Amino acid sequence: MNKFACAEDPYIRSFLCYWIGALQTARRCIMRYGRYATHSRTQLDKIHERRRKVLKDDDEVDE
Repeated sequence: MNKFACAEDPYIRSFLCYWIGALQTARRCIMRYGRYATHSRTQLDKIHERRRKVLKDDDEVDE
């Protein structure tokens, strides 16, 4: 008996294709996010510093 005989059923085949596509999309997103996460910690800190400076400047202008 064929190991993938159940895949002959069109409903099961579309279900499998859907999940395989979803897993590939998730893997792609994780790889992209992981790449950003590895090198962007310092960039995030710089962005936060800039925001703090801008907020401080705004506070001084308000006073």
